[in-house]
Amino acid sequence: MPDEPLPNAPVNPESPTPPAPQAANGQPIYAAPPNLQPIPQPVYGQPGTVPPTYGQPTNPDESSKGYVITWVLSYFLGGLGVDRFYLGRIPTGVVKLLTGGGLGVWSLIDLFLIAFGKLKSTDGKYLAGYQANNKIIKIITVVLGVLGLLVTAGIVLALVVTTYNGIQQKSLDTERTVDLKAIQAQLEGYHAQNGYYPSFTDLNSPQFRTANFAGLDDQTFKDPRGIDSTLVPVPIPHAYSYVVSPEGCGDASLRCTSYSLGTIESNGTDYEVSSLH
Repeated sequence: MPDEPLPNAPVNPESPTPPAPQAANGQPIYAAPPNLQPIPQPVYGQPGTVPPTYGQPTNPDESSKGYVITWVLSYFLGGLGVDRFYLGRIPTGVVKLLTGGGLGVWSLIDLFLIAFGKLKSTDGKYLAGYQANNKIIKIITVVLGVLGLLVTAGIVLALVVTTYNGIQQKSLDTERTVDLKAIQAQLEGYHAQNGYYPSFTDLNSPQFRTANFAGLDDQTFKDPRGIDSTLVPVPIPHAYSYVVSPEGCGDASLRCTSYSLGTIESNGTDYEVSSLH
């Protein structure tokens, strides 16, 4: 009978490894890992368990109101105060609605306040999703703001130019009316002295004007947009016309008995004054 090893005798490393225990069918038997315990799962609906609230902020420092939703409402419906209604700011939302978004100025300010996290819900917390989306929303807001300012500046400039042109045209037409009235007064005075009106050739003569129309200078015979003081026989833009009748009048055998002075105003309509006799 071989000797059995002592209980505390060292194990010879060169001695063969004892075979693993086997079942009756010859398959090895593996021992279960120690301390392996099942992981308990929550049973929703039972006392002491809280089901997840999907769609709600997981950060307790964030509001239940969405950042992106608020910004979109402010951009499209800010003039109606919908963004402030959504945030629970009912009184200011009503005022914003009644004033049309403060004529647009208030709406623009709110859009930037929301984008930069300065306008919060009534609980004073940051809107849900602010940390994740504020960078892109800020960029979009600034770009839209710049474009809006450019468009607004263009509209204002167009209105200013249109208004200025309208005022200038009205001033030019007023000057044309004054000039023709002044020439008409001198023609009527000439007729009162001579019994007839000067011919087209006479009225265009500098010597005749100097001798008979001393109260008028050459600028009176010149349209504000014209190049000289020469009168023309038919109305054309930027010149005064002088038409006498009967046709061909001007010498002692055929005196001029009537006339018409005319011009074309800035809007393209004719303005005319005629002889009073």
